[in-house]
Amino acid sequence: MLRFEHTEPEDDDYWHIVPGGPEVYATAYAHAYFLKHHIPAGQRWIIVVDVLPTSKGDSPQRLCEVHLAVPPEDDIAEKRIGPPQPILTYLLRTP
Repeated sequence: MLRFEHTEPEDDDYWHIVPGGPEVYATAYAHAYFLKHHIPAGQRWIIVVDVLPTSKGDSPQRLCEVHLAVPPEDDIAEKRIGPPQPILTYLLRTP
């Protein structure tokens, strides 16, 4: 049963180059959201990332779907979200 839906457009190309794939990045974004909004541990969520169409009339394309349970805040509070620092150095090393 769907109890809550949250849509947050994100203009971010890192989804396509993140080490570990878009599922890793989706999980990191979800963890940041859980921390920010103090979502109780144990809730089950489905995180869906779609790429919006570039042409009128096209359908969104599913990039990934991640099923997860909200971990305790202490388990995710120290994890960094986003590209490694410094991003320029990282991108220059990426083939």
